[in-house]
Amino acid sequence: LDDFNDSEIEYMKSYILTQFISKRPKAIILDFSMVQIMDSFFSRILLELSLAVRLLGSQLIMVNLPNAVIMTLIELGITFPLEIAAIDVDTAIQRTK
Repeated sequence: LDDFNDSEIEYMKSYILTQFISKRPKAIILDFSMVQIMDSFFSRILLELSLAVRLLGSQLIMVNLPNAVIMTLIELGITFPLEIAAIDVDTAIQRTK
């Protein structure tokens, strides 16, 4: 998934928000195990998604963040206040209970 283009990333955000609004889950878990790199656009979209989910009363849980992605987020100064990062999907599911 390191070859997502900007329109696909924007579509992902719109799709997730549409599904979120119709289903109203307690949390959204995003698995980044297939993401090799994250550019500034992808990072900004992820931050926007995180803020939207928070405003709608839920939480975004990010799992399996590769070190390169974590370093990119740090270098870009992008933080996700009050968001949860988990090591794996099972741990993320436990945190939603």
